[in-house]
Amino acid sequence: MVTAAADPVEAIKATLTDGQVEVLDLLAEGLTGKEIAGRLGISDSGARQRIERVRRKFDGLGSNELARLWREHRAAASSDRSQHPCTNLSWQSSHLAADPILGEEPPRNRSSSDLEFSDAYVIDTSAPWAPRKDISLVPEVLDGENAVPARWMFVAGFAVLLAVLMLVLFAIGMAFVRTG
Repeated sequence: MVTAAADPVEAIKATLTDGQVEVLDLLAEGLTGKEIAGRLGISDSGARQRIERVRRKFDGLGSNELARLWREHRAAASSDRSQHPCTNLSWQSSHLAADPILGEEPPRNRSSSDLEFSDAYVIDTSAPWAPRKDISLVPEVLDGENAVPARWMFVAGFAVLLAVLMLVLFAIGMAFVRTG
């Protein structure tokens, strides 16, 4: 399929789909099939199939040769530096993770409330002598200014209630014994 034109890639480029051009660009950057799949958001087998389709269009060239040929084609197409006076000369390793999407502001410019994490256990950092507003399991009636008398009254009331309950149960038991 590769013709003997001045630029063999130009003849085939017209038959390539957008996805195949994208795969060629990523191959030219030196990415592997898994890395291409990750960048395009497709499965590994889908990336391999796209690479194989492109290789078939280029008469079965190897991936490395195909990447070299595509890089040369891009370099020849963008040789006019007047259209692109500023080029990005920074090198990016394909083995590093992509930059995380953090929004518009870099983390150092965010407010501190955006960067706080919640703890599983709350630690009280107030002074020991400061009044505390803890979540209490004891009702407010039993935990306040008059806590000691209120608790004594609760204990006494509970004891009286138990005594009445015992008397009622004793009376019921005696009634069963007499009738039985």
